[in-house]
Amino acid sequence: MRSVAALLLCSALGACATLGTKPAPPAPAAPGSFIILFQGNVTEVNARAAAVLNSVAAKANQNPDQVVQVAGPPVARSFGYDPRLARQRIQEVEHELEAAGVDRERIVRILLPRGNLRADGTGPQQIEIRLVSRPAKPPKPPKQGKARTA
Repeated sequence: MRSVAALLLCSALGACATLGTKPAPPAPAAPGSFIILFQGNVTEVNARAAAVLNSVAAKANQNPDQVVQVAGPPVARSFGYDPRLARQRIQEVEHELEAAGVDRERIVRILLPRGNLRADGTGPQQIEIRLVSRPAKPPKPPKQGKARTA
């Protein structure tokens, strides 16, 4: 009887564990940001993502005072995570933005938290793009000349 109860308990726990293995849905885009999704081992931008990138490029070109932030998964190797796909995907998005007319000097790369990445780097990965104001340049200190002695 105890073996049957233990078997049922283990089965129930196993069922609960498999329910939690579904990949989490992508995070919703923040206002003013655009999401490009990649699934599996794909690094190429699909037609839907290309349309989004063309829209971002058009808005960026209308607002030359803004920079284009490209935020993606980490590109540094860490235990159990191979960043090759992340690096290729970010580069592909940057290349597409350049091809659509965004000056390379206006594209700034930042990294997102690891989120729900799989150890093999093939989990659903997203790249988030935002148009943001350029950071203000600090004022230059006044030039100091040599003091004259009389």
